[in-house]
Amino acid sequence: VAPIANSERTASAAAAGASSVGFGGSGEEDGSMCRTHLNDSVAGFRCPQVCPFLRSDPSKICDFRCVTAEECNDHNPLASFPDPQTMFCSSCRVAGCVECGLHSRQCRKCHEGYELIDEICYDSNRFIWRGFYVVGGLGVVYIITYLIMLANRPPVNREVTEHALRFRRYSQMHNEATGQPYELCQTDVQNSYIAGVGAVLHFRWMWAAAIASGSVAICLVVLALVFGRRPDIVKYTVENEKYFEACSEQRKVEDQMKEVEIMEHAFFYVVLGIYIVATISSLIFAIYQRDFAAKFLAKSTTMQDYTLLIEGLP
Repeated sequence: VAPIANSERTASAAAAGASSVGFGGSGEEDGSMCRTHLNDSVAGFRCPQVCPFLRSDPSKICDFRCVTAEECNDHNPLASFPDPQTMFCSSCRVAGCVECGLHSRQCRKCHEGYELIDEICYDSNRFIWRGFYVVGGLGVVYIITYLIMLANRPPVNREVTEHALRFRRYSQMHNEATGQPYELCQTDVQNSYIAGVGAVLHFRWMWAAAIASGSVAICLVVLALVFGRRPDIVKYTVENEKYFEACSEQRKVEDQMKEVEIMEHAFFYVVLGIYIVATISSLIFAIYQRDFAAKFLAKSTTMQDYTLLIEGLP
């Protein structure tokens, strides 16, 4: 299915007062082609005057029907506007609009909760939201101003301030070998006993999660590079002439459908494999974490290695 040129479309609309996109041949004016699914390779066709608008089927690829203006609003909300300029069932391009006007960027009726002003739909609560934004902006300005003033405020009691800073430094986790706080970038948090075995297990889990996320990303990127780009029949919409060009030849459509089918199967099996590997890996990692915690606690001295003996109770 291929669209005719804009000049031909305009001339035909002016002469017949109807669509310039349609079928030639028998049944053109009596409406026998109306609401009939059209998926053959027909070039330069023109819809009959009784159903002058061309609409694509939302559930099928390269499947079209000639419909009336009212039928453009059925089954496909993304192609509900009968565009008198292109004679296609296209989408209304005004946000919050229920019914377009003379063209796709002009609204005649808005959804509930919107107001129609100068053929554009505006949120009825827009002034309330603007008030929230103003109050939020003032709050941010107040916090920034307070922090700047706090940073430039002179200390009232420097001795107490220094004592508080020393206490905070002593409260940090210290390396028992050196007596100094642990270095931020030089501490092996996956194997060093810093704040209990729970912290070690947590950082080991974070490292495993990072490896798993990176592996999934690499698999999907490689898969996307293998297929390169999507076929035109799934890349473009009915409003784009390239969509009709992609559907213009039956052989071309069949080749693209095979490509889409191969792509769908490849992504399905890759994602299924990712789920299976992730599930099995999670179970194995959980067992490994349990065994690691047991061995780690066996080598470390914790409160579990002490007991409290009370004597002289009555």
